[in-house]
Amino acid sequence: MTHQQFVDDTMLQGIPTVKEALVYKHLLSDFTMATGMEVNLSKSKMFFFNTNISVQKNISRILGFRRDVLPSKYLGVPLTDKPLHKGIWEPVINKMQDKIRKWAFRSLNLAGRLVLTKSVLQSIPVFMLSALPAPKGFLQHFGTIQRDFLWGKGEERKKWEFVAWEKICKPKKYAGLGLNDPEALSQVLGAKLWWHWVKDPKA
Repeated sequence: MTHQQFVDDTMLQGIPTVKEALVYKHLLSDFTMATGMEVNLSKSKMFFFNTNISVQKNISRILGFRRDVLPSKYLGVPLTDKPLHKGIWEPVINKMQDKIRKWAFRSLNLAGRLVLTKSVLQSIPVFMLSALPAPKGFLQHFGTIQRDFLWGKGEERKKWEFVAWEKICKPKKYAGLGLNDPEALSQVLGAKLWWHWVKDPKA
């Protein structure tokens, strides 16, 4: 189990810092005894804000967590105290393009490309989109990559799009192929995240 802990001096006002750290360590020990799972200290980090360096060292020593600074990543999602830049989405595009390059040597018909588009290319951005909204330009780029691969563009022979992307993304019962439009997917995942916050603000 990995752990991310954020500490601010405002959280510790009126409470002996060492005592709070010891209580927290005791809670982690109780969790270990109850579940049999242990915190992986090598993968756990602490981030401090407006906290005296001596306080940081004491808490880190008691809990055994490494101190880190932002920007960083948690489960692949960037953590930062500054506005997110567009570059965080480049790895997603690169991963999609790497997948396509690996498939380039295969002789795939439309059905095969459809399966790979739906099961792989469309699933790659989902994790990041579940946590962060992507700029419209990148959402359109995701769609372009998926659409071009589906219709076989980039191969030696020029390919044509026989059906509009909007129709392709309709459910099968409406004569579509059941693909997800990245822009619509981003809105749905954003609404889902917002709904979780509304239902349980402390989650």
